Amino acid sequence: KQDSRFQFKLDSKGNDSYSAILQIKDLADSDAGGYRCAIVNPHGKGNANFNLKLTGFSSPTFVEKPQISSRDDGQVMVMEFRAKSILKPTFVWHKGDEIVAQSDRVNIVLREEANQIYYAALEIKEPTKEKDAGQFICTAKNDSGKLTATFTVKFEVPQGAPTFTRKP
Repeated sequence: KQDSRFQFKLDSKGNDSYSAILQIKDLADSDAGGYRCAIVNPHGKGNANFNLKLTGFSSPTFVEKPQISSRDDGQVMVMEFRAKSILKPTFVWHKGDEIVAQSDRVNIVLREEANQIYYAALEIKEPTKEKDAGQFICTAKNDSGKLTATFTVKFEVPQGAPTFTRKP
Protein backbone atom coordinates (compact mmCIF):
# COMPACT_ATOMS: atom_id res chain seq x y z
CA LYS A 1 0.00 0.00 0.00
CA GLN A 2 1.46 3.37 -1.01
CA ASP A 3 1.27 6.38 1.29
CA SER A 4 3.51 9.32 2.17
CA ARG A 5 6.07 7.03 3.86
CA PHE A 6 6.02 4.05 1.49
CA GLN A 7 6.80 4.51 -2.21
CA PHE A 8 6.93 1.69 -4.76
CA LYS A 9 8.77 1.89 -8.08
CA LEU A 10 9.03 -0.62 -10.92
CA ASP A 11 11.98 0.03 -13.26
CA SER A 12 12.39 -1.74 -16.58
CA LYS A 13 15.88 -3.16 -17.06
CA GLY A 14 15.19 -4.36 -20.63
CA ASN A 15 14.76 -7.93 -21.95
CA ASP A 16 11.60 -8.42 -19.87
CA SER A 17 13.59 -7.75 -16.70
CA TYR A 18 12.36 -5.40 -13.98
CA SER A 19 13.59 -4.05 -10.69
CA ALA A 20 11.00 -3.54 -7.93
CA ILE A 21 11.98 -0.92 -5.32
CA LEU A 22 10.26 -0.16 -2.04
CA GLN A 23 11.40 3.10 -0.42
CA ILE A 24 10.52 3.75 3.23
CA LYS A 25 10.84 7.33 4.49
CA ASP A 26 11.48 8.09 8.17
CA LEU A 27 12.40 4.51 8.98
CA ALA A 28 11.00 3.45 12.36
CA ASP A 29 11.39 0.40 14.59
CA SER A 30 7.89 -0.73 13.63
CA ASP A 31 8.98 -1.04 9.96
CA ALA A 32 11.04 -4.15 10.74
CA GLY A 33 9.42 -7.42 9.75
CA GLY A 34 8.20 -9.39 6.75
CA TYR A 35 7.34 -7.89 3.36
CA ARG A 36 5.96 -9.50 0.20
CA CYS A 37 6.16 -8.23 -3.36
CA ALA A 38 3.51 -9.80 -5.63
CA ILE A 39 4.05 -9.54 -9.40
CA VAL A 40 1.23 -10.35 -11.82
CA ASN A 41 1.29 -10.32 -15.63
CA PRO A 42 -0.70 -12.11 -18.38
CA HIS A 43 1.64 -15.13 -18.13
CA GLY A 44 1.22 -15.72 -14.41
CA LYS A 45 2.19 -14.39 -11.05
CA GLY A 46 5.08 -14.57 -8.63
CA ASN A 47 5.94 -13.55 -5.11
CA ALA A 48 9.13 -12.38 -3.48
CA ASN A 49 9.26 -12.45 0.30
CA PHE A 50 11.86 -10.70 2.39
CA ASN A 51 12.47 -9.83 6.01
CA LEU A 52 13.64 -6.34 6.97
CA LYS A 53 15.96 -6.28 9.97
CA LEU A 54 17.07 -2.96 11.39
CA THR A 55 20.70 -3.32 12.41
CA GLY A 56 23.68 -1.04 12.44
CA PHE A 57 21.81 1.86 13.97
CA SER A 58 23.24 3.64 16.97
CA SER A 59 21.82 4.99 20.18
CA PRO A 60 20.92 8.70 20.32
CA THR A 61 23.85 11.13 20.63
CA PHE A 62 24.07 14.73 21.82
CA VAL A 63 24.02 17.44 19.19
CA GLU A 64 23.81 20.14 21.85
CA LYS A 65 24.83 19.50 25.45
CA PRO A 66 22.19 19.78 28.19
CA GLN A 67 21.77 23.28 29.57
CA ILE A 68 19.61 25.10 32.10
CA SER A 69 18.39 28.62 31.42
CA SER A 70 15.56 30.91 32.42
CA ARG A 71 13.19 33.16 30.55
CA ASP A 72 10.46 35.67 31.35
CA ASP A 73 12.64 37.33 34.03
CA GLY A 74 13.22 34.05 35.86
CA GLN A 75 9.57 33.03 35.89
CA VAL A 76 10.27 29.97 33.72
CA MET A 77 13.19 27.55 34.15
CA VAL A 78 14.14 25.64 30.98
CA MET A 79 16.19 22.43 30.88
CA GLU A 80 16.95 21.51 27.27
CA PHE A 81 19.14 19.56 24.85
CA ARG A 82 19.25 18.34 21.27
CA ALA A 83 19.96 14.77 20.18
CA LYS A 84 20.52 12.95 16.90
CA SER A 85 18.91 9.57 16.35
CA ILE A 86 18.41 7.61 13.14
CA LEU A 87 15.55 5.67 14.73
CA LYS A 88 12.85 7.82 16.31
CA PRO A 89 13.53 7.90 20.06
CA THR A 90 11.20 8.12 23.03
CA PHE A 91 11.89 10.69 25.75
CA VAL A 92 11.06 10.30 29.46
CA TRP A 93 11.75 12.92 32.16
CA HIS A 94 12.39 11.95 35.81
CA LYS A 95 13.00 13.88 39.01
CA GLY A 96 14.54 11.40 41.39
CA ASP A 97 12.49 8.20 41.04
CA GLU A 98 9.33 9.99 39.87
CA ILE A 99 8.30 10.44 36.24
CA VAL A 100 7.71 14.12 35.46
CA ALA A 101 4.29 14.70 33.90
CA GLN A 102 2.80 17.60 31.99
CA SER A 103 0.83 19.98 34.25
CA ASP A 104 -0.14 23.63 34.70
CA ARG A 105 3.40 24.29 36.03
CA VAL A 106 5.32 21.85 33.85
CA ASN A 107 5.54 21.88 30.06
CA ILE A 108 7.31 19.03 28.26
CA VAL A 109 8.49 19.94 24.76
CA LEU A 110 9.54 17.18 22.34
CA ARG A 111 9.88 17.78 18.63
CA GLU A 112 11.86 16.79 15.57
CA GLU A 113 13.58 19.98 14.39
CA ALA A 114 15.37 18.59 11.36
CA ASN A 115 15.99 15.21 9.81
CA GLN A 116 17.03 12.96 12.73
CA ILE A 117 17.60 15.94 15.12
CA TYR A 118 15.29 16.05 18.15
CA TYR A 119 14.75 18.83 20.69
CA ALA A 120 13.75 17.97 24.27
CA ALA A 121 12.94 20.53 26.95
CA LEU A 122 11.35 20.65 30.37
CA GLU A 123 9.88 24.06 31.24
CA ILE A 124 8.88 24.79 34.84
CA LYS A 125 6.81 27.89 35.62
CA GLU A 126 7.58 29.80 38.82
CA PRO A 127 10.28 27.40 40.05
CA THR A 128 10.88 27.16 43.81
CA LYS A 129 13.62 25.58 45.90
CA GLU A 130 11.08 23.45 47.77
CA LYS A 131 9.48 21.94 44.66
CA ASP A 132 12.19 22.01 42.05
CA ALA A 133 15.67 21.69 43.58
CA GLY A 134 17.31 18.36 42.83
CA GLN A 135 18.32 16.18 39.93
CA PHE A 136 16.30 15.87 36.72
CA ILE A 137 17.09 13.21 34.13
CA CYS A 138 15.79 12.91 30.58
CA THR A 139 16.33 9.56 28.86
CA ALA A 140 16.21 9.43 25.06
CA LYS A 141 15.86 5.80 24.00
CA ASN A 142 15.67 3.82 20.75
CA ASP A 143 16.10 0.12 19.96
CA SER A 144 19.88 0.52 19.73
CA GLY A 145 20.44 2.18 23.10
CA LYS A 146 19.83 5.25 25.19
CA LEU A 147 21.19 8.70 25.98
CA THR A 148 20.86 10.29 29.40
CA ALA A 149 20.81 14.04 30.02
CA THR A 150 21.28 14.97 33.68
CA PHE A 151 20.38 18.38 35.13
CA THR A 152 21.16 19.45 38.71
CA VAL A 153 18.95 22.31 39.88
CA LYS A 154 20.25 24.41 42.78
CA PHE A 155 18.85 27.61 44.20
CA GLU A 156 21.51 29.95 45.53
CA VAL A 157 20.69 32.47 48.24
CA PRO A 158 22.77 35.68 48.16
CA GLN A 159 25.10 36.07 51.15
CA GLY A 160 25.05 39.04 53.50
CA ALA A 161 22.49 41.13 55.28
CA PRO A 162 19.46 42.36 53.38
CA THR A 163 19.73 45.84 51.90
CA PHE A 164 17.09 48.39 51.01
CA THR A 165 16.72 49.32 47.37
CA ARG A 166 14.94 52.52 48.41
CA LYS A 167 14.58 54.26 51.72
CA PRO A 168 11.48 53.53 53.81
